[in-house]
Amino acid sequence: MFLWIAAVTAAFVALLFYTPKLPQRRELLLVAVIAALVRVVPILLHPEQEGIWLIDIQNYERTATEILDGRDIYARGFFTHPYLPFQMYVFAACKVIADGLNAPFFAVVRLPILAADVGTSLLLVAYMLRRVDREAAVRTGLLYAVCPFPVLVSVYHGQFDVISVFFAVGAFYILDRRPLTDRRVAGSATLFAFGVLEKIWPAFLAPLLLLRAGSLRGRVVYVATAAAIIAAFVLSYVALYDTTFALMRDQIVDYHSPYPLAGGLPLMIDRVFGFLPFADAWLRFELEDGDLVAYAIVAAVQIYLIARREHVATTAVCVLAVLFVFNNDVSGYHYAWIVPFGLMAGHRGFVAAIALLGTALYVVLAFLAGAMLVPPYSGHGTDWLVDHRWYISVASWVVFTAWGARILLRPTPEGDASPEP
Repeated sequence: MFLWIAAVTAAFVALLFYTPKLPQRRELLLVAVIAALVRVVPILLHPEQEGIWLIDIQNYERTATEILDGRDIYARGFFTHPYLPFQMYVFAACKVIADGLNAPFFAVVRLPILAADVGTSLLLVAYMLRRVDREAAVRTGLLYAVCPFPVLVSVYHGQFDVISVFFAVGAFYILDRRPLTDRRVAGSATLFAFGVLEKIWPAFLAPLLLLRAGSLRGRVVYVATAAAIIAAFVLSYVALYDTTFALMRDQIVDYHSPYPLAGGLPLMIDRVFGFLPFADAWLRFELEDGDLVAYAIVAAVQIYLIARREHVATTAVCVLAVLFVFNNDVSGYHYAWIVPFGLMAGHRGFVAAIALLGTALYVVLAFLAGAMLVPPYSGHGTDWLVDHRWYISVASWVVFTAWGARILLRPTPEGDASPEP
């Protein structure tokens, strides 16, 4: 498992400096095959989860079981599902398939993740073909296909953020096509809605998508389509499982990471700014109300960048970077969100920095701290690395700060190379 992710990392680093020559007219097929192979191998080598990450997979399987048994998952105690009702049905389908094939649930539940990552790799190629030559566009898709960080987050850990990422990238891609018809606007809104149903993160990019929807009519179609789909899933769940919207809302809104000092400002206050006389009060504020401040800053940044007509992908990158800097509920696996948008914006240097830092963090967690492998690898210096892995998170925070600052402080916008609506 470690050797495989090491090989994938080596391929990613090589692609940062070298554009491979691929057979013409077969590039998309090769990108898809490479993206799938990179993820299939660890699924085959590691069909069942171990270590502390097993809790996440048990949570997924418990969610599937309760959905299939007709029980309300939002009424649970320790096991939580702080998301809108959609991924729970994917878990249930995977549970049925796994039981039918007598296969490990962890192996089957990662197949939709694999498909989403393959789709994102192809979407990046298609998006970049409108901006750069074919070789550079294929290289962008390959960089995501072999980027080790999303592979560790999704295939090794089992997090399903990449499914929501696929929907979000697809929503941007559809709005980039011309002519911008009502059908395409509705198609983008559909993908956006499913992205939000998966995880709420695409909602932070909603103003950008509405801007790209063109006319007032297009924006009305966008809002109406997305709202109708989300409402349909929410209302049908409330009716089918005899629950209330308030219970669902509370489960989603009140959920916070069990590791509140893993990233964002709380991490920096705890580990770096603790010498300040007001550090304790600042940390308490961040943990209790800092998310509202973060959202206000993100909104202000987005308004500013839209007003100065910044490149749409660059704006998305800056929104995510600022969110990761100021938010009080950030975990390392969330950083994978910025990778495809950074590639769309052409910021390969920053993408490489975050991808390699994220990979380092996950290698420490998976192979040294016992998060995935039991017993964990034990050798000279490993205890120090495990105890000081927060250095990697601090370095990631610095990269996000520099990335966002570079975009915000640049005197002129990059501009958007795509045709105007």
